[in-house]
Amino acid sequence: MGARKILLGGVGPLGCIPAELNIFKSHNGRCIESLVNKLVRAYNKAIKENVEKLVESHNDLHILFADAYKQIMTFMHNHSQYGFTNVDTSCCGQGKYGADLPCIPTAPYCADRDAYVFWDRHHPTDKANLLIAKAYVYGSDYEIISPMNILQLAQL
Repeated sequence: MGARKILLGGVGPLGCIPAELNIFKSHNGRCIESLVNKLVRAYNKAIKENVEKLVESHNDLHILFADAYKQIMTFMHNHSQYGFTNVDTSCCGQGKYGADLPCIPTAPYCADRDAYVFWDRHHPTDKANLLIAKAYVYGSDYEIISPMNILQLAQL
């Protein structure tokens, strides 16, 4: 039989994480579009298209595609709507974009974690992860979770 209900997560906007902003010497915290994010978008598009083809050829197979790229970019472009005030610097870390050194127990961290999209130079904060999870479980934006949300899939 095998798995018939699957959630497949896409890759997030790697060109926007503090580590990449630091490595590629971003200007004013702008995402690295021309190289990193361009490749991520192409990868996510190819995966989504292949998932759709696979589902078409198997009637009893349901695969959801969770687009982390679009969800995190939504936070970044509409940050105040989600309560974020910082979208390009990590809460925990040191140096430019909080990405020169890793987040270790003795590293300084921000006073308000919920104001940041990124916890460290690579990972979203708990708040960002919770919002992502809610979008996948209950969301109705089928650009972010498609062709339905997790709750709808569970009810099939």
